Parts: sequence; structure tokens; C-alpha cells
Amino acid sequence: LSGFLLRRAVEKKEVYLSGNEESLTPEQLIQLLKSFSRYEEWLDRQSQRGGLQKGLIELVLKIISAGSMSGNEQESMLILKGELEKAGYEALSIEVEADEQLQGYDLDIWQPPHGQERSRLRHEFLQSIEFKRLLDLYNHLDIPRQAPYAVKEPQSEQTFDHPRLLFEYLMEEARKGTTIQRYKGLGEMNPEQLWETTMNPEKRTLLQVRIEDQYLADELFTTLMGDKVEPRRDFIQVNALDFRELDI
Repeated sequence: LSGFLLRRAVEKKEVYLSGNEESLTPEQLIQLLKSFSRYEEWLDRQSQRGGLQKGLIELVLKIISAGSMSGNEQESMLILKGELEKAGYEALSIEVEADEQLQGYDLDIWQPPHGQERSRLRHEFLQSIEFKRLLDLYNHLDIPRQAPYAVKEPQSEQTFDHPRLLFEYLMEEARKGTTIQRYKGLGEMNPEQLWETTMNPEKRTLLQVRIEDQYLADELFTTLMGDKVEPRRDFIQVNALDFRELDI
């Protein structure tokens, strides 16, 4: 579905990066949208894991990618504190605290309104592989230099300051004139829909499922489908943030 919408999204659209006289090719535009989709997925995941607002994480990414941080962690946190305040976070009380157990420095951030919600930007969060991957994706998008994004159509022209706004606009345009249906199972389809989506040999995709470790497979099946609630709950709590596709 996402691939179908991406292809529709780039039809008859000319998208220009900041300062470029030539528009992106359809392939380049699709790649840009895919890159942003991956970035957004990682940003959502880190926001949930770190308990931080997405806007705050993006601001931290922008500050770090600008190269203003030093090699010393304490100095870096102080620089980050100052940059956050200069960026309009004066309403927040930000303090640098030493984490004696892990020998690092955290930023305590009191979020508005009235400083009642406290978040902590932890040094282990900033040093994690996941955050560094997110930073790589941010740098690949190169938002500060590529924005604004201009979309030219036969009858109109629009600009967007962030790829998120560009992505949302193009996907909304792609959905126009389409009807998207979802089914819980094959039994809910009529014969024509069943043939078109599943049975037609020219369109269907067959995937082979191999069980390399029968014991582990049986253990996982028992955990998820068995009568005991506690193992299933523990499994979900541990792995909930690592899912890729969720079908409800």
C-alpha cells in the first residue's frame, strides 16, 4: 500500500530543493520520501523510549549536526543547554546533573505548562546506537540545506519548510480518488476481490516459511498463544517498541 501511494504521490509533481533550478526526478523524490519515512519511524521510536517530545529530539539533532558540540561530555551538555535556551526554551528549567552511577551528565528539562512535567535527556540516550542511527538519518536528509521544498503543479505552487509537511501533503494528494479497504481475513472478501488480491497467479506472491529451530518456534508459539497470561504480557512489554508492522 505504501509503495502504491508513493508512486501516486510523485505523479505530475515537480519538487525542487532549496536553491535548485532542476526538479527532482520521480526516482529521487520517491527515495527522499522513503528516507523521511524511515527517519520518522526511528524518531517515533526514540521519542517513546526516551519519553521526550519529538520536537525536542529534532532540535537536539539539529544542534548536534551543526557541529557546535565539544568532545568533553560535560561541556557538550552545557553547550546543548545553552543552545536549547537560545532556541526558545527559556520557559524550561534545564539543569546539568552528574549521574554518579554511570559517570555521565543528564539534562533535566521541566516542560510547560507551569513546569509540572519533567523529562530527562539522558547521556546514555544520546550515546545509544539507536540515537546515532537517527542522527545519521537526519544528516542524510540534510534538512537545513534542502528546505524549503517547493512543489510546482500546473495550476499552483506551494513551499514546505520541513519534509514532514511535504510528505503529508503528497500522501494526502495520493489518496485522493482512491478507496482503501482492509480485511481481517480472506472470508470477508467477495470472489472478485479474492481473485484480484490473492488467487491470481500473475499477481500473487508466495513466501516460503522455514522453521530453523523447532524448539524455539514452539516456545514462542506457546508464549503467545498459550493459556498463561504472564509470559505473554512480559513478551509484549519487552518487544512492543520493536514492531515493524502492526495489523489490528
